[in-house]
Amino acid sequence: MKYSRQFCSLLFAALFCLSAGAQNNPKEGYIVTSGGDKIHGTIDYQSRAKSALVCRFKKSGETSFRDYSPSEIDSYAVDDAAVRFVSRTFPIDGVTQTFFAELLLKGHVSLYRYDDGRKDVSYFVENQAGDVAVIVDYSNLSDYTASDAAAKRREMLGAAMPIFDNNQKVQTRLWKEKLTAEHLVDIVREYNTEVSGSSGGNTIDYVYSARKSSATTLRFAIEGGLIMGGARLNDYFKPSMKGLHAALGGEVFFPRSIDNLSLLFMLGLNYLNEKGYSYNDYTGKPIDNKWVAKIYDINLRTGVNYSFLPKKKFSPIVCGGVNLSVPITDDCSVVSLVDDGDDDIKFPFNVRLFLGGGVEFKLSEIRIRATARYELPVTTVKNYTKGLVASIAVVL
Repeated sequence: MKYSRQFCSLLFAALFCLSAGAQNNPKEGYIVTSGGDKIHGTIDYQSRAKSALVCRFKKSGETSFRDYSPSEIDSYAVDDAAVRFVSRTFPIDGVTQTFFAELLLKGHVSLYRYDDGRKDVSYFVENQAGDVAVIVDYSNLSDYTASDAAAKRREMLGAAMPIFDNNQKVQTRLWKEKLTAEHLVDIVREYNTEVSGSSGGNTIDYVYSARKSSATTLRFAIEGGLIMGGARLNDYFKPSMKGLHAALGGEVFFPRSIDNLSLLFMLGLNYLNEKGYSYNDYTGKPIDNKWVAKIYDINLRTGVNYSFLPKKKFSPIVCGGVNLSVPITDDCSVVSLVDDGDDDIKFPFNVRLFLGGGVEFKLSEIRIRATARYELPVTTVKNYTKGLVASIAVVL
């Protein structure tokens, strides 16, 4: 077990180094020059703050990235234009600045975002005449008195209303709803649709992908599989184990920093059949009475998945993490977890490290994984299980 734990430590260290060493986050995309030429290649997809300052672009066929400032190109886009940045000059805190503004919606009224990660998020609405108003999602309004906060919000929204021709429905929604990207996109889209209905034309040309623009995305995951292994009840009783495994949970991805890595959180249930012979304390020979038991293992698993080819449909992956479990017998009694050397020391749950690998197949936004992982106990308890879990997981 000593060497197995060392192997686990080495794997986790390797995963950390792989993650820390990934300096670029390449995505297929293009830039549009000041002359209107579209050049395809690879863009280093960074945080919103970095994306507003510089575009790191590598032309198809070239080997190195080049940095472009907002004064050098007109715009750039990633992931089939799911996320677009446009060189614009807008006021930030009353100071006019030129930066890459993220285009959230383009139409009769267009919506842009600027987020430097430190200050309040600024949104810009612009009509076809080129008139611009700023809408700020203030994070510190709770520090103001109710009247002062209302006055500050009223002043800001009052300046934005002419962009919407003082539409009463827009005014009501801006006043009542949170000023987040999700709500503002919906408000501007509804207004543009209303204008489209009255004018008979199409007034919405583009809407961004909120999922691909997000710094983190949470996806639902479901998993099922088989378990084979063994248990240890004491030095003379080590039955074999087979069973079924099922789990539900979530997985967190980081599309703007490193899309090789994801964090998973799974709540699982293992249905185990344990059987074997007890062994004589002195002779080491099995006793005739065969022991059989059904165990329900409730477990919480957390760890990381690392994909070696995140841009491809098929990719090898490795995984590792920690599994906390509580074994329960078929009569609903909790299996006692006591220290191997002292029965007075009890543990609330069994702790297992897991590590494994497999393959991942991407079908549009859905990920299907076939993996095998080995779960190894690290607590010195008498009642523990260890073994191989082969499973199929679907991430939606």
